[in-house]
Amino acid sequence: MIEGHKVCVVIPEWNEFDKAIYCAQKILQEVPTVDKIIIVDDGSEGFQNKPVDHKIDLLANQTNQGTGFTFITGINHALKSGYDFVICWTLLDRGFFPVDFKNVVEGLTKSEVVYGVRVKTGQNKESFSRCLGRRLHIVLFKIHANFWLKDSTIGMRGFRKSAFEKIGLPSEQFLRINSENKNWSWFFRYGFETWILLQAFKSGCSVNSCTVHDLGATNSSIKLFGKNSFRSIYTPFFRKVSFSQPDGVAKK
Repeated sequence: MIEGHKVCVVIPEWNEFDKAIYCAQKILQEVPTVDKIIIVDDGSEGFQNKPVDHKIDLLANQTNQGTGFTFITGINHALKSGYDFVICWTLLDRGFFPVDFKNVVEGLTKSEVVYGVRVKTGQNKESFSRCLGRRLHIVLFKIHANFWLKDSTIGMRGFRKSAFEKIGLPSEQFLRINSENKNWSWFFRYGFETWILLQAFKSGCSVNSCTVHDLGATNSSIKLFGKNSFRSIYTPFFRKVSFSQPDGVAKK
């Protein structure tokens, strides 16, 4: 907790449960302002929801739904549980640095949204396609949000409860109804992370940045110019979405 605000971290994982638990325990040990970790398993084979720590909540999707779907599940749980600051973290394969979480929490005392800006600290070099894709991503943010981001794809962002209220998230009912709807696959996979940051600007949230250490991907399968990831990551710039109806709207 910081300045009366309850803080939690949402960690999506798929077949990396032991690593997620290790990182969760380290965060709780080394970042005293974090009150709760919410780990959401995305349909891993053989996953067993067993109590680990009273400060770690375990949730699970029945089948693999995607990072976005998993994040929304965790965020909705955090908001329902009364948390004021929510940090979304997807860097299990890129190193763990407690100072990054401290920086995000501190940033959230001043802004409604904080996004990470990578500081390269490892030997694993970014591929040309990922670098080019990230630069294109930043240009699209400038075009659609009129803001030059310092970094747009690093997997660490923090949000105040008020930011989610302004942006508007899909409900648990919406997720249940549309979990197998192919029209929403881009959103539930990698599109959500682009969409929510874009909507933060469009909805008038105060946004700031902080440094995030990056060892470089060790086993990431995401390629910013790969067929599926391209569709997911770039579609949010060109489609409008609505969650007002049970089956929603995802159209150009």
